[in-house]
Amino acid sequence: MVTARAGVGKWAGALAVIFTMVISGCSETVTSSGFATISGRVTTSDGVPVGGTAVLVGYGPSFPFLVAPRVGSYLRPRTIDADTILWVGVGDVCGDTIRTVCAEACSTLLASAPFWDGLNDEGKRVLDGLYTLWIDFKRDSLSETETLENQIFIFTEYPDWDPTIYAPPHAVTNDFGIFSFTDRCLGLDEVLVSGEIEYPISRWIDLLAIHPDGRRAWADSIYVPPLGSLEVDLVISD
Repeated sequence: MVTARAGVGKWAGALAVIFTMVISGCSETVTSSGFATISGRVTTSDGVPVGGTAVLVGYGPSFPFLVAPRVGSYLRPRTIDADTILWVGVGDVCGDTIRTVCAEACSTLLASAPFWDGLNDEGKRVLDGLYTLWIDFKRDSLSETETLENQIFIFTEYPDWDPTIYAPPHAVTNDFGIFSFTDRCLGLDEVLVSGEIEYPISRWIDLLAIHPDGRRAWADSIYVPPLGSLEVDLVISD
């Protein structure tokens, strides 16, 4: 079991992203073969449980990040040799579409407007982690539809996290201060490939707890086993 301290510490970083582009069927991404359970309690220094606290995963610097503007500014794809762009969407590690950027007249959109603003379909900022931008296109009017995948890793450390701004957290503590979730959609063990360089996402993570009143607690450099369970106690500031 890991016991962590209260404070704000390192959680004040800027956004960073890594891009890698592949055509469907050629991705070298490697996924975890099983799920680990991450659980624990959030309490005050006196041991009083703190319910209603958001618990978020932070990703350690397991590969060199490419500094980019914060979420809210726009991310564009690289140039596509396409006659027609049919559909543009964004998905998470579990393969679920979290944002449909464009479903018609996409060629005009990509030529003249921002690509993705880091928001989901509900207008909330996505959590830190790995995302895939999908672009369905045709090289000419007679060709078959192809899909371009543009992988993006978002890294902000939630300096201004707020439930009205961000997508739901990884977990929320109950009345007893207890939280629990799995690593199924965290992207741990995924490998981003850029050219001939591979950037593995480490199983070492940070955990951040944020109470609605602004109090915070964090645990740095926690190893998540590929299978089994991990318990982390977080002591929030009074």
